[in-house]
Amino acid sequence: MRDSDQQLVDVVLRRADADESLDEETRMLILAALESEDSLRDAIGAERTAERPESSDLSDAMQDREPVGAFIDEISVAGFRGIGNRAVLDLYPAPGLTVVSGRNGSGKSSFSEAFEYAISGSSYRWRNKKNAKVWTRSWRNLHRPVPCELRVRLAVEDQGAVTIGVDWAGDSLDDSSVWVQRRGEKRIPGVESLGWQAAVELYRPILSYDELGGLFEEGPSVLYDALAKLLGLEQIADAENRLGTELRFRKQARTDATAAARNLKSALAGSDDERAALALKQISRSGDLVTVTKLATGSNTGGSDGVLNQLRAIAALTIPPRDVIEARVAAVRSAVAALAEQSDAVVGAVQQRQTILMAALQYHSSHGDGPCPVCGEGQLTGEWHSRIETELASEKERITEYHDRKQRVAAAQRDLITVVNSVGAVRSVADVALETLGAFEQAQKSWRNGPDDAAALATHVEQSHAALEEASAVLKTEAENELGQREDEWAPLATDLMAWVKLEKQARASDPVVKLIDNARTWVKNNAATLRNERLAPIAEKSAHIWGVLRQESNVELGSVTLTGSGTQRRVELEAQVDGAPATLLE
Repeated sequence: MRDSDQQLVDVVLRRADADESLDEETRMLILAALESEDSLRDAIGAERTAERPESSDLSDAMQDREPVGAFIDEISVAGFRGIGNRAVLDLYPAPGLTVVSGRNGSGKSSFSEAFEYAISGSSYRWRNKKNAKVWTRSWRNLHRPVPCELRVRLAVEDQGAVTIGVDWAGDSLDDSSVWVQRRGEKRIPGVESLGWQAAVELYRPILSYDELGGLFEEGPSVLYDALAKLLGLEQIADAENRLGTELRFRKQARTDATAAARNLKSALAGSDDERAALALKQISRSGDLVTVTKLATGSNTGGSDGVLNQLRAIAALTIPPRDVIEARVAAVRSAVAALAEQSDAVVGAVQQRQTILMAALQYHSSHGDGPCPVCGEGQLTGEWHSRIETELASEKERITEYHDRKQRVAAAQRDLITVVNSVGAVRSVADVALETLGAFEQAQKSWRNGPDDAAALATHVEQSHAALEEASAVLKTEAENELGQREDEWAPLATDLMAWVKLEKQARASDPVVKLIDNARTWVKNNAATLRNERLAPIAEKSAHIWGVLRQESNVELGSVTLTGSGTQRRVELEAQVDGAPATLLE
């Protein structure tokens, strides 16, 4: 069976399966686009692991039920167009050619239009004529307007007689009721129960000379569309349109993000803020959105050496509060006072006496009782030995207490110095002239350059704290003001950055889908022309054969008929030869 005789979906499926350049997702989109807009959207949003339905199932679901055959048995008209009193046109309901002839004004056109209106609910002449309003106003017979009704009796295969009726209760053409009645059954409103809607639109029940001529006169695209519809190729045109529509919709995210980026780049390039340069670098190379978000929200300002971070460090500068200083100073003074209770000279003499007595005790332990080896007058006895050991133990406690107090002074002094050193140095900020920075540096230098003596240091720190605290407060205020001004200038750019991040996220989510849809649309577009002309080829061959029989002495010989172009450039090309020379018709 040739492709032109197969279901369109099966043809497309076979071609898609044979194309090794197509991946499974693209094939899914092509088939979904052939089915419906909803199917296409479902396919785009479906899980990527979803299995593709079998072509036979899909094609069966997509094709309309084949209409049954029917023949005209009788047309009855009353009060419509040129027919006043009821008139009946009896026909022979069988295959073949039936000719209806009669003089002008005998009602041929009225019967024809009545049949067309009853079947399709419209008339080509009424819908497409320039004077359509005149036709629609004069649809009712002027002499016998009542009753106004149409009856078309059909002989339908396997169903018997079926009557289509149209009745008018008012004066408007649209004020009609249409019904269908099968023999022995009740009337059914409308003609939908016949199942002929698509067939009636595709195969016009009345093809008038005007309508036939209009195909050639109304432009190349009209004839193109008529042939495409006749060939049953609306599906592929619809698929291309659906994919195109979906592609435009999906590409809008990238279009919006690109436009926003273009405007943002210009704004960032004109900013002196260090974040602007970092953001511009990220946007220019479609960089990390997390980094851009941090730049916009202020959580990333380009590193510790950046101007903003230096200003923030100054604004966050802390000076030990007065109560902390007072506590440290009090601890130093208390330790110094406790140490002063024991004189260094007294403690030194005690230590020397202990040294001598410790040697005497050792001498007595080695040589026993006897005269004192130092003075030669006293006696070293056991009782003396015990008394001296007790005295030395008591004096040792005094010495230990002395050293403990001295260590407490050193520890209190170290704690005070630690507090003094907790105020870090403040560096100058590039391109920012902080007028109060010099005063703070001078106050800090004085604060740190205290004397070595613990008591004097405590007094110095206590007295210089106020000046440092005041200089710090003024410097912090200046840094905060500078930061506030920079943040105010950055805020609009930060807002635009966040807006771009949102658009860019949407665009990045759509980009893979856009690529997929674009691949599907490109494939359909590239294969559409081949599919159309494969289906048109048998008709073109038959037409050329018929023309060859009918042309008699004509010097025109028909050649190939092809559908070319797309969009507004779609047209029908009919090749021919006139007196043996190539010629192109229908241009």
